[in-house]
Amino acid sequence: LIKKVSGFDVISAAVDLTLGKIPPVEVKAPETKYITNLFIYCNPGVFDRLDGFDELKEQGVISDYYLFKWRGAEFEDVQNSGDRIAGITLQANDLDELKEKYNAAVKGMRVLDQSGKDLICRELIAPLRY
Repeated sequence: LIKKVSGFDVISAAVDLTLGKIPPVEVKAPETKYITNLFIYCNPGVFDRLDGFDELKEQGVISDYYLFKWRGAEFEDVQNSGDRIAGITLQANDLDELKEKYNAAVKGMRVLDQSGKDLICRELIAPLRY
């Protein structure tokens, strides 16, 4: 997110510093006016696979997604940030576009167990009404 907002690659800079190199610092304009991350939590179950995430990325609805857990990870309830299954990044040039992308992402992504049941805790990512 920091790189998308400022153009500065924090991870690369940390590696450079670790290796004794001085990283270049060049701040750039944000890629888009609005850039945000949305974290996905699950109801109780065992994670098997993501559904719809690649398609949402190909369609430009989400600019990226990140999987934080492994296949077979078990979810009991939502207690802290360690209970996240995934995160997505949304980018837009105006607030209406951001809302549209958010709602399309919420509608189009699923986190499935082996039986095909969607585990996403949808109460935490309800569609935006405007």
